[in-house]
This record gives sequence, structure tokens and C-alpha cells, in this order.
Amino acid sequence: MSSIFLSLWLSAVGVSELSSSPLADAHALVEVADNTRENLTKAIALYEKGLTDPTLPIRIRTLGLTDLSRAFLRLGDLETASERKIHAHDAGRGAAERALALDGKHGDAQFWKIANLASAGKARGIVNSLWLVPRIRAEVEQALVLDPSHSLARQMTAEIDHKLPGVAGGSDERAEQTFLEVLKRDPAFTPAMVGFARFYLDRGDIERARSWAMKALSTESSVPNDWRKLDKPAAKQLLNELQR
Repeated sequence: MSSIFLSLWLSAVGVSELSSSPLADAHALVEVADNTRENLTKAIALYEKGLTDPTLPIRIRTLGLTDLSRAFLRLGDLETASERKIHAHDAGRGAAERALALDGKHGDAQFWKIANLASAGKARGIVNSLWLVPRIRAEVEQALVLDPSHSLARQMTAEIDHKLPGVAGGSDERAEQTFLEVLKRDPAFTPAMVGFARFYLDRGDIERARSWAMKALSTESSVPNDWRKLDKPAAKQLLNELQR
């Protein structure tokens, strides 16, 4: 996806539990089905209906709200009008906050809250996004406290460091080291490979950008659904840009 804050991953435990719950159909639309407005809108409707069931265990309700947040994030990324983007991302943040109200130590819910917050800020304009950076940094640190192994949260810190100028606290050197750390923890984490390719492209290092994009295409990803729907197309787009 285009936004640096996007990320598309649930813990293996969460995926398993939702897949065998009354919310399974909604989850499958987000996790497995093609990333389209139609599928995401249907998933959101199913989640919003299913989550009204008072018999749902708190754990399943928390996971469902967290995945609902992810669905809103993806939908917002597909929207072209700023107002529709902002509406979806604000709704996604709200779903994650509801999940955190049920379980304040849920790392995924914390991450998707941040991702929606950052994406809504970006849609509102770069000034507002930069104004949000201190809050986003603090929220990402909290996500990593809750789940130190959360690859997307750690990748987000790298992308923030890369996008921010040095006078605003950014650091390409720190970003590069963080990307390497993410990939050391999970060598098959293709979202970071795509992010790393974009990082090098931005810096004008064409060969490294091409190398990481090609690696993203050829790796058996640890997040295969995201690779098929998001990382693979993004890597191909990068390679096309490099050929211009």
C-alpha cells in the first residue's frame, strides 16, 4: 500500500481463533479475500453485526474489533476522496480503541489504532501528520512494550525515521538499522523487504532497491496472504519504477 503506516498482519494465535469463531466469515474477507472495497465493506458489515452478539467471549470480541480496525484501514487506503479516507481511518481507530478497552495489553489493537491514526493524519494534510509524530512515536513504543516481537510496529519506527528530516528527529541510519533488525527477527517478512526497497529507492540506491524488491517477489513469505495481495504487487510496482 502507499501509506508508510500500513501494515497488514495478525498474530498466528489471533488468526486461528477468529477462523474458528462466529466471526470467521468476516475475518476471511479481510485476511484471505481480494483487497477490494466490496469485500472490505462486506467484512465490516459482518463484523459490526457479529460483534453485537452478547455471548461472544471477550477474547473473540477483542480479536474481532482488532480485525475490524484492520478492515477499516485497508478500506481507507482504497478510497480516493480525503473525506472518505478520514472517515474510514477514524472508524478504524475507534474499533481498535474499543478492543483496547476490553484488553489494554493487546499489541495488535494498539498497532492498528496507531496505523489508523497516522493514516487519518496523512489524509488531513502533511502539517497535521507532522504534528502527530510525537504521539505516534509514543504509541508505537507502547505497542512494542506490549509485544516486542511485533514486526510491523518495529517497521513503522523505521519508516517514520526515514520520512522525517533530521531536524525533526528523523535518521536514515537508524531507519536502515531498524529494517535490518526486523528482517533478522523474521527473514521472510516481505512487508519489510518492500519497505526496505522503497527506502533505498528514495535514497537513490537503485541496485539495493532492485535487490530488495526482487527478494520480496521470490521469498516464501511469513505472511503469505499479505504477500499475495499487497507485497507482491508493491514489489512489481517498484521494479517498474526502476525501469523508467
